[in-house]
Amino acid sequence: MDLKSIKNLADKDTVIVYPQGCYIEGYKTVEVKEGDRVEVKGVKIEVVPAYNVDKPFHKRGLGVGYIVEINGVRIYHAGDTDRIPEMKEIKVDIALLPIGGTYTMNVKDAVEAAKDIKAKYYIPMHYGAIPNTEADPNEFKVEGAVILKPLL
Repeated sequence: MDLKSIKNLADKDTVIVYPQGCYIEGYKTVEVKEGDRVEVKGVKIEVVPAYNVDKPFHKRGLGVGYIVEINGVRIYHAGDTDRIPEMKEIKVDIALLPIGGTYTMNVKDAVEAAKDIKAKYYIPMHYGAIPNTEADPNEFKVEGAVILKPLL
């Protein structure tokens, strides 16, 4: 829900898919909730749980993760979440996992989540952009890990 990034990346044909309870003005939108499956412009989107297990920040049902399928490639964006039992059911090619620790799982838990998910590639995310989320992505020691430098 980074409105500045949305404005920088969107064009007149962009469709924003967002979780129930959020609101974005000025774009074509699709509101979703956990458990939904939608297709937007040929892209399949499955809405999956994302929540904290032992933190007060993200309660079950308020935030979500997404499995996006494009041309048969399945990409999991875990969202703001801890390692949760539902991850054992995630079957994807690429998994983006948070490692920031304060509001999401930390690096150690993300490594364990990667073992649950068994994707081909993993991308650590959600670290260092806001206070108390400093983490070293190079500590994310998982076969198939790809460390990307944030653009924004």
